[in-house]
Amino acid sequence: MNTRNTTPDPVALQALRHDPALQNLMERMPASVSDSFTEEQLAALKLALGARSWGQHAIDWRGTLRLWRYWYYWVFLVGRNRRTLSRGELPALKQARSAV
Repeated sequence: MNTRNTTPDPVALQALRHDPALQNLMERMPASVSDSFTEEQLAALKLALGARSWGQHAIDWRGTLRLWRYWYYWVFLVGRNRRTLSRGELPALKQARSAV
């Protein structure tokens, strides 16, 4: 027996449609497709897009550069390392600590 409410909440659906990340995604697809998403599908898309978000960086420079016929993008990020170190990075950390 399915007790889940299948009636879409128009307020929640409108709020999801006004989310900046989802709006950016929806603008890049045909209106017939973007209008067909349910509230549940939009919520899942928002969750998936949020999982890709990058943290704040002390320096975050991005740009594009044209060389001949092609456009290239560049990204320069500087910030504190919050991830766990890989096996390749551990010896460098030990070496740096022993030098101090």
